[in-house]
Parts: sequence; C-alpha cells; structure tokens
Amino acid sequence: MAKVDSYLNVRNKPGESSKIVGKMTKNSGCNIYKVNKGWAKIVSGKVKGYVKASYLVKDQQAEELAKKIANLRISVNTETLNVRYLPSTDAGIYDQISEEDEYDIYKRDLTKTWLKKYVSKHCKKSDLRNIDTKEMYNNLENWMCISIDNEKAFVSKDFVKVTFNLDRAVSINESGLASKTSSDSSDSSDLTNMVSYAMQFLGNPYVWGGTSLTNGTDCSGFVMRIYEHFGYSLPRTSAAQAGATKTVSSGDVRPGDLFFYGSGGVSHVAMYIGNGQIIHASNPRTGIKISSAYYRTPVKIGRVIG
Repeated sequence: MAKVDSYLNVRNKPGESSKIVGKMTKNSGCNIYKVNKGWAKIVSGKVKGYVKASYLVKDQQAEELAKKIANLRISVNTETLNVRYLPSTDAGIYDQISEEDEYDIYKRDLTKTWLKKYVSKHCKKSDLRNIDTKEMYNNLENWMCISIDNEKAFVSKDFVKVTFNLDRAVSINESGLASKTSSDSSDSSDLTNMVSYAMQFLGNPYVWGGTSLTNGTDCSGFVMRIYEHFGYSLPRTSAAQAGATKTVSSGDVRPGDLFFYGSGGVSHVAMYIGNGQIIHASNPRTGIKISSAYYRTPVKIGRVIG
C-alpha cells in the first residue's frame, strides 16, 4: 500500500527521470513483483510500472492497514445504469453511471426503518407520487444506496457487482494530457501548465465549502483556485461556473474544459485532463481524485479558455 500524504508516481522504468504512467493515491494498493535497488515493480489496477519501494507498506503491516481502509464498492455490469432517487423503477432517474468506474456503497442492505427515515429527510410528497410505496418497501432486498461524489442515490443489485477493495492506481498519459489545445500558443501553454498544476494536489482533502488546494476544498473551489492561479476568474459555485462557461460538445473536448454533473441542475464540477479522464474534489473519503470523464453523465461541458 502507498504510504504517502498525497500520491506516489508510477513510472515505466525504475528511475526519477522515467516517464510517469500512473499515480497511486494515499493507501491505494498494489501487488509487488520484485524490489531492486530501491525500486519496486508493481501492478495496481490497470497500471504496471515502478515506484520507490520506501513509500510502500508491505506484508503483514499492509494487511492490517488494508482491513481498516478497504471499502465496499460496486462496479456496473452493463454499459450504463440508471440510478434512481428512490429504490424503485418507478422513481425518477437521478443519473446514469458507467461501467468505466467504481462507486462507494453507502448502505448495502436497506431496511424499511432506514428508508422511512431517509424519505422523511430527503424527499417531498411529490417525489412519491408515481411510486407504489408498498411494493417499494417490500422489495428493498433488490436495491442498495450508493454514494456519487458527495450525494446519495439507489441502484438495482441485479446490474452491479460488489467488491471489497482498496483504491488502485490511475493511469496517466503524460503526452496526452494536453494533446488538444487552442491554436493560440499562450492558451495552449496555460492549458498544459494548468493540468500539470492541478495534478500536484491529487489526494489532498475534500472539505465542503473549502477553497484551499492543500488544506481542503470542494469541487467548485478546486477548479476556481486552479484557474485563479493562471489569472482566470471563475464564480464560486458549480452552477454559477456552468453559467459562465461556453458549451462545447464531447467530440470537441480538450484538457482544461470543465465537466458539470448533477440531477435537476448542476451540483458538481470537474476539470478534464485528457485521455478520457477528469480530476476533481469528489468527496470526504477520496479527496481530490482522478475519474473517467463519463463516470456519470455530464449535463454540460464548459470552456473557459479559447
């Protein structure tokens, strides 16, 4: 397991000057093939390469730590899956999630008592208008509640696989981080540097309402501070940021563009880094992380520069 405060670089060859192919965030796990001259050859998720062995916790110490850190998660066994506001196919669609990512389980086994408290706290009467509530409460064994960023929603157990695992390395294609940029050279330089700058804060904490890249930030505070560092002003909230950016299509997306997500309005924002990936302040458990850009369906892709 990676014993670091933020992240550990995975390189294609042993050596500080070798190309970075991935990053392991704090407490993410890997398998070690061998250790030679201070470098460990590892595989973590889909990433293979070399890390400095001194930053790994191994053997029994790693096993004990893993028992405390590992989380129950789901992966989707269909291309996309509808996520519902409530555990019923009659409930409104909250979002669509992708087979390209994993999602934390908030509550695996639902009970009638728990759901009634959830409904009283989070739902209006109109949310239940088209739902057969008796049937919903009688079929709770077929549903679970998951976390998407810092929000909660429900999925059918029929279309997901449950695993108990650690975070794994995310792949990084350095040459592709800013492969599609503006024709203006100053814009291109800003975008390339912006992505590299944002990556420095990988693994740092999520704090709701926060704007500190080191001590804690939420999703909109994160992108606001990244852009601010390069002289660009963005509004404070994700919804306001969506309104302040130019809409672009998914076929025209380039590093530095902002991906906006939400249901019934924008509630989350992330920055595209290239290679089909985004970086974002996701939630208190994971902090600033890298995800597939389509881990959930974006409601808008916005451009600030160019």
